[in-house]
Amino acid sequence: MKKTFTSGFLGLVISGLLLSACSQVATYESEDLTLEQAKADKGGFTLSPYGNTNGNENAAVLNGGGNCSVDCITDSSSDEFAATASSLPVSWGGPNQDRDSKVLSVKVWNTLTTIEYELTINTTANNAGNLQYYDEDLGDWVNIGSMEDEVPFSVSRPLPDGWSSCDVITEQWRQNGGGAVASLGDVSYNLIGICTTTTISEGTEEPICEGDVFTITASVESYGDFQGGSIQIWDENDLVVASADVTESVKSVSYDFSGSAGSYDFTAHYVGAGSNGYNDSASNPITVEVEECDDCDEESFSYNANVVDTDLVNIVFTYDASEALENAEVKFTFPQIQDASVDGEYIAPDEKKYSVNNDGNNTVFTWVGNIGCTDDTAVTFEFEVSADCNASGKAQIWTDAKVNGESVKNDDTPNIKFSCTDQEITESNED
Repeated sequence: MKKTFTSGFLGLVISGLLLSACSQVATYESEDLTLEQAKADKGGFTLSPYGNTNGNENAAVLNGGGNCSVDCITDSSSDEFAATASSLPVSWGGPNQDRDSKVLSVKVWNTLTTIEYELTINTTANNAGNLQYYDEDLGDWVNIGSMEDEVPFSVSRPLPDGWSSCDVITEQWRQNGGGAVASLGDVSYNLIGICTTTTISEGTEEPICEGDVFTITASVESYGDFQGGSIQIWDENDLVVASADVTESVKSVSYDFSGSAGSYDFTAHYVGAGSNGYNDSASNPITVEVEECDDCDEESFSYNANVVDTDLVNIVFTYDASEALENAEVKFTFPQIQDASVDGEYIAPDEKKYSVNNDGNNTVFTWVGNIGCTDDTAVTFEFEVSADCNASGKAQIWTDAKVNGESVKNDDTPNIKFSCTDQEITESNED
């Protein structure tokens, strides 16, 4: 039965060293080679046909295997990061007899969901014997199948739930039968985690204004049944500002950022803790620039004029300034209208109150108040005035508007004229 360990060091676990060089050949007399031979004393290193590897004295020294802290696998990596090891050669037969020998070799690697073993016996004996692993629960060796000389024997084990890169899987292997036991001892392999790719949406191309919202999205992708862990967005102080558990349907998270003037960095991180072998990963940082903004629109002035009754004209003016104004003085000039004031004051349809220049002969209407500088805060001014038709049958209804002494009239707001005969409005600056 395999054992699982978690390790923070690099490389392959080496449980012990062989007593002498790897080229050493253990030799046994034929009378010592019965399959029922008792296991060797665990108190010291004793090389026997059974290897005594369940005591960790004779661990396999693996070559290769990749770097579990750097490397990662995909669904097509196969045995790219396989590690290999071989047992000490064992031979048997007396000095005056033909000697037989054997070596047991292993190649081990992991996939997204399994650890894979490929074991091969090279023997001169007629019988290649059985492949066995040591079951710690049973405290004994268990046959897993018959071997053939130089024919790889494949074994696949499921990885434990919640495994992580650099966890160590250890299993003891030996070949028994057909002469002396060829033992690999503990085969310990550092698992290679699964590759993940984390991305983050682009930063600002142009600075945003203070108070504006900028949405940042982090995403992660990987291989196999990718679930577990979390996708996060970190700020420049490595504080998590957004996080979502990665599930079958959720692989991203978004963050609505708003801040004061300055420069802000964000990165996306996948944290694989709690997943089955998925490695942590992070995106490159992005930068969000925020600046103080003048929220005002360009200055605008417009009107809409309609005839609503005999000689009666309704006009709605709209104005927003280039900057917010407090207690602005706004004057409208109506040269030829009938008196509209009461006691020197005109109360408009929108309930604004105006002072007039001449009680009984109104031509200039003055309002004082605050004016915004955006389309949303623009101020409207509504009037209903009666034309004072003269002998020509025409009246100049409106000719100008001034804010704090400056005319705001423009090409799109010509004079408003009224034809008393036709009861029609003409918009023109011509006489």
